[in-house]
Parts: sequence; C-alpha cells; structure tokens
Amino acid sequence: MSDVRNGRSPIVGISMFSARESHKFYTKVQYNYVQSVAEVGGLPWLVPTLEDLQRAGEIAESLDALVLTGGEDMSPFTFNAQPRKELGTTNHYRDRWELALLAACENRGIPILGICRGIQVMNVHRRGTLYQDINAETGSVMGHALSSDPMESLHHTISIDDGSLLYRIFETEELLVNSFHHQAVRDLGEGLTVTSTAADGIIEAVEDPSLPFYLGVQFHAEALPPIDSYYLRIFGALVESAKEEPHER
Repeated sequence: MSDVRNGRSPIVGISMFSARESHKFYTKVQYNYVQSVAEVGGLPWLVPTLEDLQRAGEIAESLDALVLTGGEDMSPFTFNAQPRKELGTTNHYRDRWELALLAACENRGIPILGICRGIQVMNVHRRGTLYQDINAETGSVMGHALSSDPMESLHHTISIDDGSLLYRIFETEELLVNSFHHQAVRDLGEGLTVTSTAADGIIEAVEDPSLPFYLGVQFHAEALPPIDSYYLRIFGALVESAKEEPHER
C-alpha cells in the first residue's frame, strides 16, 4: 500500500468522460472536481475511461480514494430496464468502466464519493434501479434539471438524517443545494441507506453505514465551493478518511 499515512497527500481518483468536439475526441472532466480535491489537501489523479476492464483493479491499487463524477445518463440496460423516450445520451463504455472501477475500489475498501451520476452508478452497482426521468415517472414539480443555469445556482433544500455521515460532514439537517439531473435513485441498492431527500421525495444521498466512507450525493458539490467554501467539507471528509487504513473486503 501507499505511504499516505507517512505524510504523502492522499491520491484521489477522479473519473473522466470522453466526448467528441469538432474533429477531435477528448477525455476530460469539469475542473471544479480537481480544484475541490486539491484545496483540501488531496492529490487529484484523473482516471480516463478504458475499454480493458481488467485495468480497473490496477488503478484501484494506486488510489487512496475515488470520486465518481457527473455526466451522461446511465443506460437502463445496466439495471435491466428498457429505455424510455425521455432518456438522454448514454455511454456504454463509461457505464461498464465505472462499474468495474467502483467494484475494484470498493473491494480495496478505500473511501468513495459519488456525485450526481456518481450516486446513480453506486446504486446500480449495488443492484438498485433508477428513474430514467423524474418528471415522467414521479410527477415531481421541483424542476431538478436546471440545465440552463450556472452550475453554482442554489435551487432547493434537502433534508439530512441526523446521525448520518452526511450530517456529520455538514452539521445540519437542512442544506441548500444546486440541482442538475433528470435521473435519480429509484429502488435502493443492497446495503445502502437513504440519508437525504428533497421535499418531493427524490433521494438526494445514499450511504453504506457498514463502511467508513461510501457516500453518494445527487447535487453537484464540486461546483459550490467557489461561492461558499462550506461545501468543501464533503471533499475534506473524503481526504481525511483516505488517510486511514483501507478496509479491504
């Protein structure tokens, strides 16, 4: 294992996505993820999508923590459902890779933080399901998908369960968050607990209470520190947890 407990900064893997721009194909990630990890003392390590799933284990061995980032919709085929017409863009290769990477990191017992799409990957990995489109399937009127607003736009509050990891991080039972998603956790995955919801009942955070740090949040925590450093707490907690010994399974 690494020498993180001997003074080296924890290496925090940040999942990336691939996209074509003009005549070129890029692998990239929103910079706020990188900055948020760096500001709390973590060493950001950008993890691209690879087709060889065997490499996930090799990468996991080099990480002290993992951040699963936002992005495209998860394919309904990953949770044995048929596509609805409201489904957005999906990426088969990213789905396969992130599920493999998550499994490898979970087996190593390192801290894992999922953001937006990330919470959905975590739930599907635990054999849960997703709403492909909140409005079409639940009748929600809160407007969780504010695609035209700046990422740092605070949109609605979430309720946080007292005693949860999320509560210990933010020390509040109500938090104002941004909101940029039209998919969400539906049937909860195995071993997970719901620790936050929005006023319309949409799940906003899940945790595995049997692990030191296995937390998924639906809001884009990485986009908020530029307007309020309070939101860096979630990354600070991840990095602090990464300094502990892994709880390998």
